[in-house]
Amino acid sequence: MASTSSKTRPLSFAIVYGFMGGPLHSRRLRIILKEAGYVEAPLREADIVIAHSGATYFLDPGLKPKLLLLVAPALTRKNPHKLFRENTRQLWRSAWEEHYRRKRFLWSLYGFYCFLRDPRRNYKMIRFAYDTKLEPPKFKAVNVFFIANKNDAWPNGPQLAKLLTDRHWAFVSLPGAHEHIWVHPRDYVDIINSYAKRLLG
Repeated sequence: MASTSSKTRPLSFAIVYGFMGGPLHSRRLRIILKEAGYVEAPLREADIVIAHSGATYFLDPGLKPKLLLLVAPALTRKNPHKLFRENTRQLWRSAWEEHYRRKRFLWSLYGFYCFLRDPRRNYKMIRFAYDTKLEPPKFKAVNVFFIANKNDAWPNGPQLAKLLTDRHWAFVSLPGAHEHIWVHPRDYVDIINSYAKRLLG
């Protein structure tokens, strides 16, 4: 599925991480993508870009992948500190209900490591969360999928109504919490596979 023809090169992907995120979180996703025939590539060379959470605001508006997935974008709002707390509770609630508590604990420790490894980038995401005038970049000539999870308040903020009106994007709703992509990566690979041939061919 990663190539539309036996004569074409494999489609490539890149992942951009959000607040306290890193490659350990996406390990299963990357394995499944590679099993499906996709190859990992630098951001500017990738056919498919997957941006999680606050990473949305770090993307260059001039970026031109063939397919862009904005997964659980952290839309800005007033008083986001309340949302940080609620999101943390919801993540642990989901981990308990879906039986991945140990993995959630390890991800949390790794998240602190990611924060300490690049504090400037992570502090910048916190500042972005408070900037109510900040909107996701407008990507020209790019197929964009905005994916919101039902138990995640971040992408379901006040800005969403405006984006639904102003942006010619595909808006998709999936179950789960903010890190659903790391827990159930096949759901997202299925979306990529379903649209790869039609959009990238």
